[in-house]
Amino acid sequence: MLMLVNRVLAHPLDDAVVEARLEPGRARLSLLLAYPLIASYDEDGDRLLSSLEVEKHRAELTSLLGQHLGLSAGAELEVQADEQAVALKTHTRLLATALWPQPLNVFQLDYSLWPPRADGPKCFLVVQSSGRSVSAVLSQEHPKFRLPLTWRGRLQQRGTPIVLTLGSVAALALLVLGRKSPRGALGGAFLLAAGAAYWLVRP
Repeated sequence: MLMLVNRVLAHPLDDAVVEARLEPGRARLSLLLAYPLIASYDEDGDRLLSSLEVEKHRAELTSLLGQHLGLSAGAELEVQADEQAVALKTHTRLLATALWPQPLNVFQLDYSLWPPRADGPKCFLVVQSSGRSVSAVLSQEHPKFRLPLTWRGRLQQRGTPIVLTLGSVAALALLVLGRKSPRGALGGAFLLAAGAAYWLVRP
């Protein structure tokens, strides 16, 4: 995380860092945002958002993040101040928790929280889930991130129509082979099942 923050601070008014820790039915978000995006909510001008400022502007901050993070459908956001944050000249930290009524199959984020007139801004994203960490760099040209979390999510992410087409072709081939060589068809079916299982469970 520190390395990503250093990269952001090299581009004072443009870039951002989003860290998402995924748990069943929720995502804990830590955001490092360009200060101009939240300056109007920083009433005392200390470049930090206090608990009082977050509470006073909760509706606006929730709307801002809800519109520009593009989280998986159905997310309810709870915005919090980062009491451990240190004042920075160009960026400000903010915490949020996204809640869903049930565990997600696919975590998605479509980032569009860019400063006005930004020049080639980037969002450095780190997602932690089930003991693994996935990183991505999002931009205005490529703002979308998807991470399958279950086998249903992997099936959805990797293209159900293609899978069904290939599966149908393979099944037809095994049917034809089975008439000539039942043993060969059985071996082929085993390999097909093993391949499908690996395809579904691989990260």
